Amino acid sequence: MTLEPADLARFHASLERATADPRFLDLFYDGFLSSSEDIRRIFAHSDMDRLKRKLKSSLGMMQLLIEGAPGVDMYFGYLGTLHRGFRIPFGLYARWVDALIDALDRCDPDFSPELEQLWRRILDSALEAFRTAYDAESSGTPGHEA
Repeated sequence: MTLEPADLARFHASLERATADPRFLDLFYDGFLSSSEDIRRIFAHSDMDRLKRKLKSSLGMMQLLIEGAPGVDMYFGYLGTLHRGFRIPFGLYARWVDALIDALDRCDPDFSPELEQLWRRILDSALEAFRTAYDAESSGTPGHEA
């Protein structure tokens, strides 16, 4: 994915503002978990502090992905393979995106419809790299903690 420098700067600034709010990760997971009984069941025994750290790390990797850093698409491919092993239906990722957009809206005081469109384009790009591995023939890694 290629972004204009101004869009890249807007994305970075939005992420910085949102993650500066200490509620951001909690708001995301509260919204995500409340969006579906299936999601609550999948994550029922997960270490939420660990998942929050991983989400923050993945958002940082997303920054590198849109900057075209080499090898980052492999990271998202790895995440796809890993999540396929968790047996998380790919259709639930739309809820993940919506929960993230909602948390951004609540934590980035400058969030706007234009920023939402930018975020959705970026998230779609990251999920495409993720889905390529997710949809690949499974050798799977079932049994890992979600």
